[in-house]
Amino acid sequence: VVGGFEKVFEINRNFRNEGVSTKHNPEFTMMEFYWAYADYNDLMDLTETLFKSLADKVIGKHQFEYQGHQLDFGKPFLRRSMASLVAEYSDGLSEKDCNNLSVMQQFCDEKGVSYNKNWLKGGEILKTGSTFSYERQFGGQQKGLQSLQLGLETQVSFPRLLFPFDINHRFKYSTPKTNIRVGYDYLNRSKLYSLNSISASFGYSWQANKYVTHSLNLLNLDYVRLGKTTNDFEAILNENPFLRESFEQQFILGLTYSFTYNELLSENNKNGIYFNLNFDTAGNSLDLFGKQKKGEQVKKFLGLAYAQYAKTDIDVSYHLNLNKNQFLVGRVFAGLGIPYGNSNTLPFVKQYFSGGPYSVRAFNIRSLGPGTYESSDQGGFFDQSGDIRLEANLEYRFPLFNYVNGAIFVDAGNVWLMNENEKLPGGKFTSDFINEFGVGSGVGVRVDIQGFVLRFDLAAPLKKPAQNWKFNYSKPVFNFAIGYPF
Repeated sequence: VVGGFEKVFEINRNFRNEGVSTKHNPEFTMMEFYWAYADYNDLMDLTETLFKSLADKVIGKHQFEYQGHQLDFGKPFLRRSMASLVAEYSDGLSEKDCNNLSVMQQFCDEKGVSYNKNWLKGGEILKTGSTFSYERQFGGQQKGLQSLQLGLETQVSFPRLLFPFDINHRFKYSTPKTNIRVGYDYLNRSKLYSLNSISASFGYSWQANKYVTHSLNLLNLDYVRLGKTTNDFEAILNENPFLRESFEQQFILGLTYSFTYNELLSENNKNGIYFNLNFDTAGNSLDLFGKQKKGEQVKKFLGLAYAQYAKTDIDVSYHLNLNKNQFLVGRVFAGLGIPYGNSNTLPFVKQYFSGGPYSVRAFNIRSLGPGTYESSDQGGFFDQSGDIRLEANLEYRFPLFNYVNGAIFVDAGNVWLMNENEKLPGGKFTSDFINEFGVGSGVGVRVDIQGFVLRFDLAAPLKKPAQNWKFNYSKPVFNFAIGYPF
């Protein structure tokens, strides 16, 4: 928080001008503290412990009289929500009323109480962001190929559930949020294709407790349109009908859910686990209205081919604190997507990829798989994807000197197809999948300045999916990224 320390305590002699008031002494002694990765429950625990300890040290007991009142610091402190206190001391209001924005605004107007009438009058948050990325191939047969990606996203968050009836009072730990998001992405791959996509979502997010967060999007929309294509890319699509279909599924409408359990935010846990579960399904509601014309392979909605699939994945990592600033971190990822009904393959934007700075670092970005298939594209520019993804990582992290940490790691993973594709021999998932992992190891340097991490990793393959074990140290892969890989 301050100077890289997660906890900072200070005591000082303070002179503070509180304005023209006879009720404030402008000169006083003050103690304050800053604490990262804590919430209000941690602060209440600390405050209660602090006052009980002060009573022990100063007067030697928990029970004493102050200004005619008998105080007992030996008992647990009473903890009340703001809504319950307002309801107790405000005539005619219930605790449920205190969570109803329109009721509270009307009450304040009647009592002459001013309040913040911001945009939409309810504490909404508007976020707008943009993304930019650029890739260029400097070697191999695809030398000179470029990839440019631009994105723009806007989200409005409401500090309540926008729902047909009021259920906000059922959320005891924290205020639920309603999130409305729209976005646009443009991808241009020189000598191949350009891709335009528009996305939108409507859903809710809430914290069940200190560690658990839920996110539910009742409406998740993606419209993907393949733009200008080159003759070379058209030849690739003609040779691989499954790939062509993955780009032709222009309309994706479905539901997504995410569950996250994260102990890493708590400073009190020396060891911590991170668990994330995602579920994504699309096309089921559209299938009720889709129509298939004579001679066409798929149903369409409003003239657009739509995707139908179910997809789920889990991401689990464990951080073991060996001693001060030394950690052993393990991670496992497993994902599965099943196309059905109107789709024979997952949409391209929903497929899994393996390889790169946040995956198996001994292989180029999205270059692994599927299965034992080896692309004839030696430059590795075209993405290789699958319906199944399995990965495992193990990393030892240790300090080098101020703001600079080191790492030694081993990664393994690959992607596979659910169904056989004759254009991608060896790509289907089989019982022999354990021998089809791409494995690599390497070393890394991380510059960590108060949580902003620049990461440099150098790794080389130990085993390629279609080959035996062989440490190919002569062809290392350099990765540069922002943030830790997991």
